[in-house]
Amino acid sequence: MGESRWPRPKNDLSERSIERAPEHRLAIADDVIWGTHAVMAALETKPEKIAEIILVRDRKGKKQREIIEMATRHRVRLSLCAAIRLTGAGAAEARHQGVAARIAAREFLAFENLLMMVTEQIAAGQPPLLVAGDNLNDPRNLGAIARSALAAGAMALILPKDHSAPVSGLAAKSAVGALEKLPVCQVTNLAQTLKALKKAGLWNFGAATGPESRCLYDADLRLPTCLVIGGEGEGIRPLVRRQCDWLLAIPMVEGVESLNSSVAAAVILFEARRQRDFARTAA
Repeated sequence: MGESRWPRPKNDLSERSIERAPEHRLAIADDVIWGTHAVMAALETKPEKIAEIILVRDRKGKKQREIIEMATRHRVRLSLCAAIRLTGAGAAEARHQGVAARIAAREFLAFENLLMMVTEQIAAGQPPLLVAGDNLNDPRNLGAIARSALAAGAMALILPKDHSAPVSGLAAKSAVGALEKLPVCQVTNLAQTLKALKKAGLWNFGAATGPESRCLYDADLRLPTCLVIGGEGEGIRPLVRRQCDWLLAIPMVEGVESLNSSVAAAVILFEARRQRDFARTAA
């Protein structure tokens, strides 16, 4: 096999640190991420968790060169191949952009630690903003919500162990690196978690349409807030809904029943961001 077309970075890789193969097959699983942004975010935040990075050797570009340089700097194993083929559920929709990585098991933020962070921020007069997902079974929606949550300044994303898509693969690709930066807290019982957050001083706002819902723009999202987002179709489960202090509806024109869950989350999150920014500038 001929030499790779990749230019060698200044901090050169040894021959033994690169493996070459005609095709690299990867089964979509919890320990696999793909796409330029997701892999770069992992290298920037938790390089020690990356077991291997796989690159298509004929792909060229600034981002790919940066990945090689960062992997070299952090001594992450690199494999060059002629092609990457993702297999398994969701593979047909996956776009790997010529790069994928195997990662160690994700470390979730313990709820006790999250509760401590919430308490400290409230005591410091800095109202926290959290996002909780319920029935987010579409990994692309989950990833998009994580991206909006990070951009809006949320402290963490809370997900139930059941009734949620896995926090990897398609979700990581859709999050464009956000899931590598935003702390994720995985809980057994979401309803009890929201109850504990209320006791700690948070207000739980559920995104839902219906006669009990109030207009989003009547809500004071400057308060310590946990925004609860339900998935497509089923929405927020009844037991979880009961722990919501307010149910919020986004005003829309007649004939439109609802928005995609990730779009609704973004609208509400950035309304919270707007209110909080205005309160800071007005102070």
